[in-house]
Amino acid sequence: MKNNENLFISILLCLIITIITAAYISVLTTYYTERNSSNSKASSLINNNITDSLAIQEKFLSQAEAKGFQKGIIQHSLNTKWNEFKDKKYYSFIKTLKSGIKLYRAEMDNMMMEVYVQNGYIKIQSSSFILHDQTMQTLKEMDAWILSCNPITVDGDISNSKIYYFNDYNVTLKNESVGIHYMIANNDKSATLNNKITTNISLDKQYSNNYFSIKYPNSWQIVKDDNKVTNSTSVSVQIMEKQKNNHDFRPNINIIVSDKKRIESAITLANITISQHKQVMPAYQLLNKDVNVILSNCKGCKIEQQFSIQGYKLQNIQYTVKKKDNTTYIITATMDANKYSTQISILNQIINSLIIK
Repeated sequence: MKNNENLFISILLCLIITIITAAYISVLTTYYTERNSSNSKASSLINNNITDSLAIQEKFLSQAEAKGFQKGIIQHSLNTKWNEFKDKKYYSFIKTLKSGIKLYRAEMDNMMMEVYVQNGYIKIQSSSFILHDQTMQTLKEMDAWILSCNPITVDGDISNSKIYYFNDYNVTLKNESVGIHYMIANNDKSATLNNKITTNISLDKQYSNNYFSIKYPNSWQIVKDDNKVTNSTSVSVQIMEKQKNNHDFRPNINIIVSDKKRIESAITLANITISQHKQVMPAYQLLNKDVNVILSNCKGCKIEQQFSIQGYKLQNIQYTVKKKDNTTYIITATMDANKYSTQISILNQIINSLIIK
């Protein structure tokens, strides 16, 4: 029975989220529509009022300096001998990659740092840290700081991923919504190799039905398939990491498809989900809300939430997107909040493989 406890909790969580969402999709009121529409407009106005003027950049740079970032200076340990690395004692050896590069990692609360060592020298340093609602503010401060170091050229945007090219190395800032991934790597093949190693996971299996298809790795499995929850809503599939032990929470993804063609916006539906989760989920926190996302060519809203259930501190990402014919899809990825930095990559890759038909 104990072996199935994690599976039961994960499926139960999926059903709770599904039932709440399905029920309130069906009973939307004018009150909720008007209130949430106003909230969305207010959020949009705040975001749209942020500009890239020099004055604001100077303000962000000043704030970055107050946090310890030095104007015009990027400190790193690239090309340092591993046995001379002063912070070596904080790192644990993880594994040797197929390329021969050795990975070392230091983990703390809401932070993970990694060092990649090739032929005894540090070639890549990366850090991932969770900031919740301070993520975008810190990204802007770090962006202003890195720009003060006069990169040769820049590619991308901090709303997603931005790369700063210098003579001998590249710096990457990646927005992970509730946190930041910061990486500095030599301008050689090892940087490209590291990017492939750390972000590309083989998605060898595929699930498909009349509504969508989605890929997942061999280390995951289908645990629920085409289960009816209400007369108008189905949990089309739930995919979960295979069990490793009797205690770890198994990250999972479930997809809900509404049979009814609801006219309410994805933002309205997401706001109602938030409202109801606050009432029933212990220690509920809304970490982030993006009202302008596109998933598999469908527009919608993405929310990130944290809560507790059955002794687990969990975090999930939920997309609410709609086709042009108003078919509504709700995609929810749930993980152990304490393992966010190691589980978010595979969850994002599975979600990004989704094809809505």
